[in-house]
Amino acid sequence: MKSTSALLVVGVALCLSLTAASAETWMKSYGHGRDALGHGVLLLADGGFLVVGEMAVGDGPMDTRALLLRLDSAGAVVWEKT
Repeated sequence: MKSTSALLVVGVALCLSLTAASAETWMKSYGHGRDALGHGVLLLADGGFLVVGEMAVGDGPMDTRALLLRLDSAGAVVWEKT
């Protein structure tokens, strides 16, 4: 069954891909082991995903950078921008 949606869990940039019947197809975390917070996911026409969020880059509360991930339909990172 084709993946039809993705979910970002707050606290860690965690993507969960589900089928139309809510069966898990894959689950992966992103952010290189740093604190990452996901804000949104866009399902693309080719079945891939565009994920937007932020990632910690230092120890201070304001030491974050925007995080933009382009994932393929299996959750592999195609490209990443910070």
